[in-house]
Amino acid sequence: MRIGIDAHLVTAQPTGVGKSIVRTIETMADAGPEHTFVVYGNRAFPDALDGRSNCLVVRSPFIARSRPLRIVHEAVRMPGRVRRDGIDVFYAPGYVFPGRLPVPVVQGIYDLNALKHPTLVRQSTRRYYKLALPISAERARLVLAPTEAVADDIRRMLEVPADRMRVVHLAVEDKFREQEFDAADAIRKYDIEPPYILFVGNIEPNKNLIRLVEAFFAARLNRGLPHRLVIAGKRRRHARHLFRAVRELGCGDAVVFPGYVAEEDLPAMYAGADVFVYPSIAEGFGLPPLEAMSVGTPAITSQDAAVVEVTGDGALHVEATDLAGFRHSLEKVLTDEGFARDLIDRGRRVAGRYQWAETGRQTLEVVLEAASFGG
Repeated sequence: MRIGIDAHLVTAQPTGVGKSIVRTIETMADAGPEHTFVVYGNRAFPDALDGRSNCLVVRSPFIARSRPLRIVHEAVRMPGRVRRDGIDVFYAPGYVFPGRLPVPVVQGIYDLNALKHPTLVRQSTRRYYKLALPISAERARLVLAPTEAVADDIRRMLEVPADRMRVVHLAVEDKFREQEFDAADAIRKYDIEPPYILFVGNIEPNKNLIRLVEAFFAARLNRGLPHRLVIAGKRRRHARHLFRAVRELGCGDAVVFPGYVAEEDLPAMYAGADVFVYPSIAEGFGLPPLEAMSVGTPAITSQDAAVVEVTGDGALHVEATDLAGFRHSLEKVLTDEGFARDLIDRGRRVAGRYQWAETGRQTLEVVLEAASFGG
């Protein structure tokens, strides 16, 4: 069977959703060696799939961040391309697919943050998803979500019937499961001095990073903690507000912004931290806490429904707006060795449940199920 996959959302340095799309394709290809996977990406699509005999990457001449070009390409050119390429079923994991395709479609929706929390995204993004998400979900044979929390949102907000919804969890790569990590070289590369508290993710409003900085500042004052706060990730919308908050609190020397951390450095970066904090207001899954838990770093997260579903009792959970709660949790983990050790053990046990091979196998099953419904 020839399976088409829309990967136009993936950038040269993928994070979050982009990383998940690439890893899902890889493990789908491993799970179905008898199938051919035709992957449609932009010109910056990484070479992760090159050399796989059952994967064909078709790169378009535009870049991922150009949404208007992507929409026109997917709506106007892709239907004909899919027909010419002899595609039997199409998997579109990038939230929406504006084109009307001549084959069954599985629509992947990682979250509905643009609809649930419209003030946290650009107005253009809000308008686009408000229009395109319901249309894409209605056209799809099946809709795939990464958590039950997101599936509930989709059923409620997009009115997708339960019999057309499927849930497949994402997973943690094996490189995060090693027992020993040498953090020294990685943290030296990014000019980080231990001890440190870590956040990994894009710097954008829904990550709630001003609250994290406030809690860190309060914990330093209250307990005299020697730690720095490392906020690692690409700078996105409204990052300047975070930088201003750091300056106003007078803790600029204690907060480090190393930018995007290369994939090969992430395990050691997590392992070198005394605690990982993920205070997001809204997520669809939340891979970074699982990655931190896998390497043996205690994790504190918000009480976002998807993150709590995924991390379970392997992380400490605090309501996103609770400054005192985050401050107390930081102090507890950093000063109570027995508590931290127990949290580490539980975190590793929970993270061990999420295997990419299983994610790929289950995703392929969903795509083949849609194909069995016919055109």
